[in-house]
Amino acid sequence: MVEEHVAYVTPEGDVMIANGDGSEPRKVGHSVTNGQQLSPLAWDHNGTSIAFVDGENRLTRAFVDPAYPPVILATDAVVPDYVDPDILSWDVSGQFLVYLAATGSGTESVARIVDVANADRPDHIRTIGDPAKREVVEQFFGPTDPIIYQRTTDPVTKLEYTAALVNPVDGSVVGTSFAFDDVTFSPDGRYLFAVQRGTGRLQQLVRVDLRRPTKIDPVTDRGRICRPSVSPNAKHIVFATGRNCGEIWRLDADGSGARRLYTAPGDGTFSVGSFSWSGDGSTLTHAACAVQKEGPVQCEGPYLDIDFATGAMTPRAAAGSVARPTESLTRPLKVSVKITGPVSYSGSMQVDPVPGAGLVSLTATENGSARLRRDGQLSSLRTRLLPSSGASSIGGSFQVVDDGVNETFQIVGRVQPFSLGYAKFRGVWLQTTSMPFTSGNIVITVER
Repeated sequence: MVEEHVAYVTPEGDVMIANGDGSEPRKVGHSVTNGQQLSPLAWDHNGTSIAFVDGENRLTRAFVDPAYPPVILATDAVVPDYVDPDILSWDVSGQFLVYLAATGSGTESVARIVDVANADRPDHIRTIGDPAKREVVEQFFGPTDPIIYQRTTDPVTKLEYTAALVNPVDGSVVGTSFAFDDVTFSPDGRYLFAVQRGTGRLQQLVRVDLRRPTKIDPVTDRGRICRPSVSPNAKHIVFATGRNCGEIWRLDADGSGARRLYTAPGDGTFSVGSFSWSGDGSTLTHAACAVQKEGPVQCEGPYLDIDFATGAMTPRAAAGSVARPTESLTRPLKVSVKITGPVSYSGSMQVDPVPGAGLVSLTATENGSARLRRDGQLSSLRTRLLPSSGASSIGGSFQVVDDGVNETFQIVGRVQPFSLGYAKFRGVWLQTTSMPFTSGNIVITVER
């Protein structure tokens, strides 16, 4: 379980880290804001540090443990007025942090990734995308797979593109063709929840199964829906609704059990900012924001802790942005292997859940090993796969240890990622340790 802490930004711009109940706050830096006076904050998935952008364009990492001084990760970070505060995000492994950087022109920004684990290398910061084609408004990593959701606009017309799910390595889009607002992932990485305009004056809360991202399922509809968020156990959803999105409603994940949880007084709104949860799902946290008669929504009152069971609200310290650490809900991966030829094998196993062991890392690993469990017995698959020079295929070794089988195959083939939750390796095996002059076919299927 992630240790309970909360980070918030005071109206003066000071970044504070406190205990989960708001006690013992400690200043760790000073941040800049977007046009809504909100500061991007990003907890790592272990809840040990918070990232933010300071007034000198420095991407800063501050630690919960005061024994560790803040670390400057980049010196070109920006927070444009037009962006959503969700522009900073850690991947589940804690190795990569995505942010927005200033370009040479000074009028544009571009998405970049910091490889924190290799900060001593000159190429530890990489650019994603082309700012001349897409202007990033919002971006964050999925909770389990190394994939980035981006909301982007045309730099000239400012019209929004459809939702993009981006491979952080080559920048390729692997996601849906739908247009959404207020996108969020379930903590197990299996579903994407978002707001889509329905029929007439209704808006729909919809769900997309990322194993089959070509179909959307409606969850509920209202006249207005804002900022859905999924509970840490993936069993419940909250969202804001009402004229100002000042009401918080809760649902079961299948759309049943709807009931109002909390109503903000006066012109209070939850249309900006984000809901975040305590690790056990008992407390929902959000900034206290209000609709102004003139100008943008302002978030500057005491931030709110709301009891998820009763709806009771406890005001805390005055803050603009506020965020609690999030913990990925890692589900097992199922691996199926079919080998034919002079040597044959067919079996399915379940990968023990390991944080960061997403589909992309399993299928594109340079040196991977998976410990699998089936019927209470420990089995294993071990791979060493390297890209073939100048080709899209990969080759290497594949070892099966299961049910009396202990064989290592030399293989070559291609990985086909059909979706974020389903991928296949198809190829041939050329020889084994016991039969060096034989060959056959091999298919490895990985699905969440």
